[in-house]
Amino acid sequence: MNIKCGIIGFPNIGKSTLFSILTKKKCIIKNYPFSTINPNKGYTKFKYKKLYNIANICINKIFKWPKLQIIDIPGIIKNSYVGKGLGNNIFKYIKKSNILIHIIGIFNYQNKFNKNKQQKNKIKKEIKNINNEILLYDLITLENNINNININKNIIKKCIQHIEKYNYIKINKFNKNEFQKINILNLISLKPKIYILNIKKKIKKNIINKKIYKYIKDINHKKYIFTLNIKKYFNKKINKKNIKLYNIKKLCFKLTKKQFFFTINKLESRIWIINKKTTSHKAAKLIHSDFNKKFIKSQVISYKNFIKYKGWNNCKEKGKLLIKNKNYIIKNGDIIKILINK
Repeated sequence: MNIKCGIIGFPNIGKSTLFSILTKKKCIIKNYPFSTINPNKGYTKFKYKKLYNIANICINKIFKWPKLQIIDIPGIIKNSYVGKGLGNNIFKYIKKSNILIHIIGIFNYQNKFNKNKQQKNKIKKEIKNINNEILLYDLITLENNINNININKNIIKKCIQHIEKYNYIKINKFNKNEFQKINILNLISLKPKIYILNIKKKIKKNIINKKIYKYIKDINHKKYIFTLNIKKYFNKKINKKNIKLYNIKKLCFKLTKKQFFFTINKLESRIWIINKKTTSHKAAKLIHSDFNKKFIKSQVISYKNFIKYKGWNNCKEKGKLLIKNKNYIIKNGDIIKILINK
């Protein structure tokens, strides 16, 4: 299972440049709107420290890292939600994304005297304009599902009222059961988002003032904002030295709320991405389709015990190896071996 991350924003704002930095894949980067017509797609690996620790104990030299698919989505313009410009193509890919990176461009300003105020207004205006397009698209989705038998009509009406009144959906006004029902619709406005202010030079901290933070928290329920000179990082590696880019990539995995489990053998250590509450029977299908059909049981060791007792055999001797049936719900960080019929 790959996590999909869509890069969104106005045309000509730095989306393709960030895509190239994250994926190391060349794409057309031009200084005019709609230079990206069809979305660019690429992958970036996330080197998870726990996999290194496991491989060091197993003396494995091959690592299979989790992958994040990056989608460079064409620029959103006014009325994209009804198909204007490349609207239909844009929202098809936004809908498929698990997480969104929204780029806001802060470039040149003529009026130096009122520069700070202009920048604050521009940040809020750009976020608001893109948010409006997303909300209007979600509004159509909600109206089209008003008679959906799987979702209570009152829940859909409640979402529509929130959009019309607040210009966002107030998640804290829904209980857990209602929220699960809303998630069936895969609304774009409820997808986790990271905001990047694309700057040409350093800006003062007070530019991202409390009002902007509050506005982002209101529309997205959390606030993740990075200031970044995207062009500056074009030919640099993404590692802990370039901490902002490294943290953006790390945050993409965290916000999707997926879980990891590990498999090991003589040749390789591998990490797998799964949804929460995935059973070992379902996870077996990820490893190999035959494993799901011929499943007998799974052997499970927690990451903590594996590191503490230094390996599979030592954990077995200490009684830390657990035998589980197909209904076992995998915990984050479990190391699993699937036993099958031959």
